Amino acid sequence: MAKTVKSFSGIPVLVTGAEGFIGSHLVRRLAAGGARIEGLVRPGADLSRLSGLEGRIGIRPLDIREEKPLARLAAGFRPRLIFHLAAVTDPSRSRDGLDRCLEVNFTGTLNLLRALENLDYDRLVAVDTAEIYGRNPAPFREDMPPDPVSPYSLSKAAATLLCRHWAAACGCPVTVLRLFLVYGPGQGRERFLPQLIEAGLAGRPFRMTAGEQTRDYTYIDDVIEGFLRAARGGKSGEVYNLGGGGEISLRGLIGAVAAALRTEIVLDDRILPYRENELFRLVGNQEKALRDLGWKASTGLTAGLEKTVKWFRRRFG
Repeated sequence: MAKTVKSFSGIPVLVTGAEGFIGSHLVRRLAAGGARIEGLVRPGADLSRLSGLEGRIGIRPLDIREEKPLARLAAGFRPRLIFHLAAVTDPSRSRDGLDRCLEVNFTGTLNLLRALENLDYDRLVAVDTAEIYGRNPAPFREDMPPDPVSPYSLSKAAATLLCRHWAAACGCPVTVLRLFLVYGPGQGRERFLPQLIEAGLAGRPFRMTAGEQTRDYTYIDDVIEGFLRAARGGKSGEVYNLGGGGEISLRGLIGAVAAALRTEIVLDDRILPYRENELFRLVGNQEKALRDLGWKASTGLTAGLEKTVKWFRRRFG
């Protein structure tokens, strides 16, 4: 799959959530291609993932829930491309987080759409989560009805419906990418895979559920390529799955990570209970992205884990 980075030279690009795992990889790829970037970051956020980009991109602390400052920034910068990654991600599924998820993920998206309303831009690429498929039968297709199982996936489903409405009602060029489990160098320690790798590096017993759930893991470089292709192709108002195209149980992932680490991973005897509304298959159909975007993941799990483990070993080993 050919890289597309050269087609962004000199183009003004706005990236929300630029300090995050995916956002920082996207910003680096765009900067390497000569894009003029304004990166919106959460006020007070850790900016270590953007280290080395000072002076090459604009870094704007701004709460996406604040409509007027966002509108002023958009009007002044006049981006041609917008990548919307700012979000609250809450894996706990506690209903206590519903208000904040809706404020950031839904209202923040609404604020961004309104800020862009009177501007001429080429494409807004927004991010959704595969968790919204819920209890639909896997492998998931984009035409399945949303069935959110958590406040987080509920807020993202609402934001996606809003983006599709905006595209249909206003003719705005908006595309939504629905991500499965993204992994790679730089991912935060709050996620399952980094915790597993670090436990293996430290020789600590790893505590988890029985691990019967199956997941579709997608390497970060492939996901970034999907973002760039969506910015230049695809159809406005459409949703596209971006997944690795494979399926592995969390138990199976233990063995794959152990092979990448060249060491045994010892599991804690105390098995964790499954979460409320646990999804036992989170696997997608990628045919639509291949047809419309020419996108297909090219990094297999073994190769992706080798790269990821190498980064963690260098950073924490």
